Amino acid sequence: MLKRSILILSTICVLYVTQIANAMMKANDFNPESSDFSKMDTLKTWIAYKYHGNDIMKQVQRQISLAVRENPFSMNFTSFTSTVGDKSYGKMLPTLPDIELPFLRFVNKLSKTKKPVTLEIGAGIMLVSWKVPFAYDENMGTHYANELNPELANMGKDLIKKYTSNTDLSNTIKILEGDCFSVLKDLQGKCDAIYVANVEHFFNPKQHEQFLKLIESLLAPGGKAFLCANSFAFGTDINNPLFKLYSLRKGQKDLYPGFAKYKVNLSQIKNLGVIFNANIADGPVRPEDDTPCIKYDISKRNERFQFIKNEFCEVFDVTNEVTANAFSPTIYKNTVGKFTLLNVEETFFVDNMGKKQDKWGANIESAAVIVSKQQ
Repeated sequence: MLKRSILILSTICVLYVTQIANAMMKANDFNPESSDFSKMDTLKTWIAYKYHGNDIMKQVQRQISLAVRENPFSMNFTSFTSTVGDKSYGKMLPTLPDIELPFLRFVNKLSKTKKPVTLEIGAGIMLVSWKVPFAYDENMGTHYANELNPELANMGKDLIKKYTSNTDLSNTIKILEGDCFSVLKDLQGKCDAIYVANVEHFFNPKQHEQFLKLIESLLAPGGKAFLCANSFAFGTDINNPLFKLYSLRKGQKDLYPGFAKYKVNLSQIKNLGVIFNANIADGPVRPEDDTPCIKYDISKRNERFQFIKNEFCEVFDVTNEVTANAFSPTIYKNTVGKFTLLNVEETFFVDNMGKKQDKWGANIESAAVIVSKQQ
């Protein structure tokens, strides 16, 4: 069993093209008050007071509600693949409320006493970054949005312009295109708050240690980093080969017991992207620490037609060779704990609605950590 980002069998039968199209048409009918994250009372806990009660606040609420997972429109943001050079990266975009909200609240709190410098690494199309300037309260700060893929960065520029219309807030966002290890050097020691989601699982152990070192160098004393990455792909199946490898490596005190290389066979509905019948065909093994995290399609695309819940669908079979690095609260504690200037404030799992969970379960997607730098 592979987790929701790979295994979506439980929802496959309801996500047909016509139903998705209908969901898009009804996006404007979604009530923002039906999601905790987009409720007006929640927004008032991090959006600057000067916006409360006016039309801008209502506009922001509507825009935020588009990406909450309760809204069918958020399927527009569910996932995509971006390619940089010879590597392909996936990106999960719907809101992760229980890691994003403490970040935005922290930024709001900082802005009451200083001009904060904030940063998002792996900003994608800026679905988090565009919100940050609205959190600046008594002092206007500067937000840096780093994105590796120039195409996504350009999409983000358009989104920022659209979502901050009728304000001058877009001027507070600086987009830094390129590899985070090379383009953020001028921000060392200056960042009061950093947000990173769906990036770290693309780093092998060697790269992730370098990444944590980068976080340590970027944070200002007293600053905080809010990090979230994909968790294990074996669900609750203790017989899954990935679970067995993880258990073995954890018992051997491996700092990265979720780092694995394997082949997976799967079937996919053409033009819809929904995956089913995923199973591990070969492996997994624990690769060397410097093995790149990457997914290769090594299959001959065998296209066929198949009835799926009374629908006649065109599907194809795929074999992928995958190297991935999965995270957990314990992995975060152990890896961040190697850095003397960083303190782990909180760790937790995140489920498929972006909600905090203390224990592993069937619907877990990610793991998160909140880190602070010593004063």
